[in-house]
Amino acid sequence: MTAELVTEVGVSSEAPTRARQVRQRLLADRMAMAGVVVALLMIVAAIAAPLLIHLEGQDATSYRPELLDSARGGVPRGAFGGASGAHWLGVEPTTGRDL
Repeated sequence: MTAELVTEVGVSSEAPTRARQVRQRLLADRMAMAGVVVALLMIVAAIAAPLLIHLEGQDATSYRPELLDSARGGVPRGAFGGASGAHWLGVEPTTGRDL
């Protein structure tokens, strides 16, 4: 009798590659997958940022002095540095540019 390699149907007799092992471990770890999803969302948002700016109608380079309180030295009007529904991160002091 000779020794023959018996394999099941659909199962490869080759050892898994290093990349395949890393991918399997990554897919098995839920926290790692959550990190990958968050990173991909950030990348998509960065790529789509110019489109989002035009859809919103905001321009980070235009000066808006009406958003500043000149009586107090050019600080943004309103609470939290001028943060509002129109300017989520507020406005820059002395220029009024959208952050």
